[in-house]
Order: sequence, then C-alpha cells, then structure tokens
Amino acid sequence: MKTSRTVMCVAAAASALLAQAPTASAAVVSDKESWHHLVTVEHAVNICGDLATFTFESTGHTVAVDTGSGYHFEFVDVDFYTVDFDDPALGTWTARATETAHFNATPGDVVTLHVGNNNLEGDVRIRELLTLVIGADGEVRVDSADFEAVGC
Repeated sequence: MKTSRTVMCVAAAASALLAQAPTASAAVVSDKESWHHLVTVEHAVNICGDLATFTFESTGHTVAVDTGSGYHFEFVDVDFYTVDFDDPALGTWTARATETAHFNATPGDVVTLHVGNNNLEGDVRIRELLTLVIGADGEVRVDSADFEAVGC
C-alpha cells in the first residue's frame, strides 16, 4: 500500500542524490512542501487479505535541505482513512496512520534511511520500522525490518 511506495521513492531519491552529489558549495538550498486534507482513493488488499476501497485524507510535509556539504531529508504524513470492503459482510473500518522517514547524507558517504509507520485500522494494529543503508555506490540494503500486525 502507501508505505512501500514511500520507502521506494525515498530510497531512490537518496540513491540518485549520492550518485550525482556535487562537490561542496557555500549556498544552502531548502525545499519544503506540505499538503493538507489531500484525498486519494485506491482499491487494494488490506493487511488481513481482504479487497477494499481505501479513501485517505492526508496531511503532511517534506523538507529537503542541501547545505552544500551534506543533505537532510524528512517526510511526515498523518492519514485518516476508511476501508470499505468489497464483501459487504465485513462492513467499513475507520483508520488512522502516521508515517515518518528521514535521513542525512554527505556526498560519497553511507546514508541510513529510517522509516516508521503506525496504523490503527479497525481493530487491527499495524507497526512497521525499517532501516535501509545506502552505500556510496548507490547500493541499497535492508539493515533492519520489523513488521507487526495484530488483530486480523
């Protein structure tokens, strides 16, 4: 669902940054984006394996700072959403999710990306913690991955 897309996008951005990182410059460049009550809809399998339509209302931000000698990135997102199951007997769940991702990078150095996701979806609790290490050559490896879903 949304989490895996976020991880892949952030990892790709970090890899591209490291592969193309320029030499240090004096200028600090900061890019900030935010969104409020952004609504998206997708049809997918939920954490328990049931098909449903997810309607997300998302509020969050990203901050990317290039200091000239390094790079900082952070992503924060809070979603309130509904899970409307294809099987009417399962009904509709309400849910809340928070997701964060952040890393610091120095050109040519190793980057450690931390991603956290906590959801309450109906009676199901979902918790994910992921740490990716991106080498100076752009190779991505999973350092640790914890996943827990309770209540299916």
